[in-house]
Amino acid sequence: MTMPVLVRHWSQLPLGAPGRSLVEASAGTGKTWTIAVLYLRLLLEPASAFKVDQLVVTTFTDAAAQELRERLRHSLRDALALADAITAGQPAPEAPGEDQAWLLARWVNVDARAEDRLRLRLA
Repeated sequence: MTMPVLVRHWSQLPLGAPGRSLVEASAGTGKTWTIAVLYLRLLLEPASAFKVDQLVVTTFTDAAAQELRERLRHSLRDALALADAITAGQPAPEAPGEDQAWLLARWVNVDARAEDRLRLRLA
């Protein structure tokens, strides 16, 4: 049996081992946002990235599931739009959000940005 790994920040969650991740927090604390950014990490970060059909994200109610679906799609579209804008030579946002800052740091490497754009399109 594997012991749980507790992390305080989404960027610290190890993605290498197979398994499950539980995001638990009080209402209004950013669980859905955190799930969306972890979803992006799983699609983009590993050398052998996951595909959408390999990831399962669940919640407890139909309404919450619908919100989560919409948020994940929105997150993917926003990331792709940012990648396309940067590739087209547009300036980065002046005050990027935490997730955008993570993406922009990844995309200093042009090859990584090209690979991420492909993965985002496929997602």
